[in-house]
Amino acid sequence: MATVGVIHLQGNGAMGMDAIEVRLARLEGAYEQIDRRLGTIEDRLVRLETKVDAGFARADARMDALAERVNVRIDELERRLTSPAWLHCGQHTAV
Repeated sequence: MATVGVIHLQGNGAMGMDAIEVRLARLEGAYEQIDRRLGTIEDRLVRLETKVDAGFARADARMDALAERVNVRIDELERRLTSPAWLHCGQHTAV
C-alpha cells in the first residue's frame, strides 16, 4: 500500500493495531535517522565555524602586523624629514 496520508479501515471501522504499530515504528525510525543526520550537520557546522573564526583571527593578526610595520616606516620617514640634517640640505644654494 503506497497511499500516504490515508488510513485504511478494516471491516469494523478500526485500523488493525499491528498496522498502526508498524507505521509508528517506521515513523520512529525515520525521526531517529533525521535526528542523527541533523546531529551530523550540527557537528560539521561547529567545526566549520571554528575554522572560519581561526581564519579571521589569522587575517586580523596579519593586518595588525602589517599596520604596525607601516606605522614604523612612517615614523622613520617623519624623523628623517624633520631631522636637522635634512632641513639644512635645502639651504645651500649654488653661487
